[in-house]
Amino acid sequence: MSDSISRSYLAEHPTVSSFYHICEHLEQARQTGKDLKPWSELYERCYAQRFPGHPYHTMILAMTGNRVSDPIRDFTLPDAKGKLHTLSELVGGKVAVVDFWASWCGSCRIRSKALIPIYEKYADDDFTIVGVALEYRNDTAWRKALDRDGYPWTNLLALDASPALKANHATVFLLDPDGIILAINPSVEELDRLLQNALGR
Repeated sequence: MSDSISRSYLAEHPTVSSFYHICEHLEQARQTGKDLKPWSELYERCYAQRFPGHPYHTMILAMTGNRVSDPIRDFTLPDAKGKLHTLSELVGGKVAVVDFWASWCGSCRIRSKALIPIYEKYADDDFTIVGVALEYRNDTAWRKALDRDGYPWTNLLALDASPALKANHATVFLLDPDGIILAINPSVEELDRLLQNALGR
C-alpha cells in the first residue's frame, strides 16, 4: 500500500490502532531519512485533539517536536479580541521570539516581562515577539495577566491546548526569518547577543 493511500485510510479511520500506525510510519520515515511532514500533518489534522493523555502523543512529539534547526510547528489561535492569527503570518520574514507562557506560571511571567526591554530595543528592526498562553477552562486569569504585565506584543490564547502546543510549555523559541529555530530558552543576555548577530547590529 502506498504512503498516500495509507494516509487517506488513517485519516478516515482515526482509531487508537490507526494512531499507532502513524507512530510506526513516522519512526520508519525518520530512520530512512524520508520527509516526516506528510505524517506529522496527518497527526496535527486528525489525531492531535483525539485520545487525550495517550502516550502516542508523547512519542510523536518526540519525533516531530520543535528542535533547533527545525521549522517551528505552525498553528492558528485567537488574540484577546478573538481575531485568529497564524503564527507563520505573524513572524514571516522577521527574526522572532515565540514565548509560551501561562497566567498561572510565575516563572514564565517573570521571564516574559524580562523580554519587554529586548522588544523595545529591537522594535525598529525586522523583529517581533509573539506570546502564546496555555490556559485551562477559561481566559479570565489570562486577561488579568495581560493587563497587569503589559506585554506590548501580540498575545495569543491556547485554551485547553492540543498536546503539540502543551509540549512547548514554558519555552522560548528564537526564529530566523524563515521560521527556523535558532535557539531554545536562551537567557535574556544570550538572546540579546543572538539578536545583535541575527539583525546585523
